[in-house]
Amino acid sequence: MKRLAAVLALGLAISGTLGAQEQGWFVTAQAGVADYETTQKTGRGFFGETDDDSFAWAVGLGYDFNRNIGVRGMFERSTDHATTNLCPPNAVCPAILIREDTDFTNWSVVAMPRLPLGSRTNLYGTFGLQYWDADGGPQLPGDDDVEFLFGGGLEFSLTPHLAIGGEAQASAADYLAGRFVVRYSF
Repeated sequence: MKRLAAVLALGLAISGTLGAQEQGWFVTAQAGVADYETTQKTGRGFFGETDDDSFAWAVGLGYDFNRNIGVRGMFERSTDHATTNLCPPNAVCPAILIREDTDFTNWSVVAMPRLPLGSRTNLYGTFGLQYWDADGGPQLPGDDDVEFLFGGGLEFSLTPHLAIGGEAQASAADYLAGRFVVRYSF
């Protein structure tokens, strides 16, 4: 544990000397595809199973401590994921197929370590927590949980304040997203 703390302290100290002049707030707008695979249990004797992808949009607010490390909070929404009923093992279920659309909402907070690949290009990671909420329809259940979230991206600065890029994220909730990102720093 002491080694981990020492490595983190050294990394933050080095990153602070490498890019201390580049700090400040930023906002992001993102659009892409989110895929969910989850099973929700209901009290009516069957499960709801979601295994579908859908259009997703997100907005974020973050702060760069320097050129090499930042944090971001983000809200993401995706709708119309197909959910069907699924009979649990060794159970007798109705022979009726129920299909409903499920909407997913995510709130996340992540650390964003960056590796500059030049004066205008950054490779970055995202590591943090995600609260997700699946809103089922009238028959099939919803679900929610908090999961570890990880991912990464590549961004290219068009101006000192505007950057574009791509990002991928995943979590233990069988969530996978790929998004186009527009970032504005102020």
